[in-house]
Amino acid sequence: MPLRSTSRGKCTRAIPLLVSAFLALMGASWLMATPPGSSFDEQAHFVKAIAVGHGDFYGEPPVVTAANLRDLYRGGAGALAELHRSQTTSAVRWQNRTTRRFQVPPNLIDPRFGCTVWNRDQPATCLNGPRPRTDARTQNTYAGTYQPYLYLPAGLATRSAGSPGTALRLARAATLAVALALLIAAVWLLWAPEAGATSL
Repeated sequence: MPLRSTSRGKCTRAIPLLVSAFLALMGASWLMATPPGSSFDEQAHFVKAIAVGHGDFYGEPPVVTAANLRDLYRGGAGALAELHRSQTTSAVRWQNRTTRRFQVPPNLIDPRFGCTVWNRDQPATCLNGPRPRTDARTQNTYAGTYQPYLYLPAGLATRSAGSPGTALRLARAATLAVALALLIAAVWLLWAPEAGATSL
């Protein structure tokens, strides 16, 4: 009887262990295999995380620069009409309310991030080649009014990075560590041997 009880105990512990391992492996594959910025909103959250990690928690309302206006007028009447149409959507109105301008180190920003986000058939080779020079010390993000404490682990992780790619991977890793801790804790807290896998 004791032998049977011991083997049953090992078997019941195997299920939460396997679920925990599955979550960790899925997280690791997301961390390394997903091209930078290819998840929707990742670039916006990345800017916010960098800013929070470097002490800019709240940002400032964005300003329209002369360069912005020149780009707009250079597009002609079509660009003005498209801008007017886009400003009437609920999504853009929401983004206008939540957008803030943050101080970020320009060496951690890569304009190419997210080049695959709108086209799933676009290969990640659009991230190859030399990085375009970025001198701007401020960046806008529509995640500007989100609670800064959520970005603190990822933001602090970016402080040790010397390049945008490294900064993004470290920010992802910090976010993944928090998410895995919560998910795996939930697995073990919910696990009930007498109910088996259905308890999860």
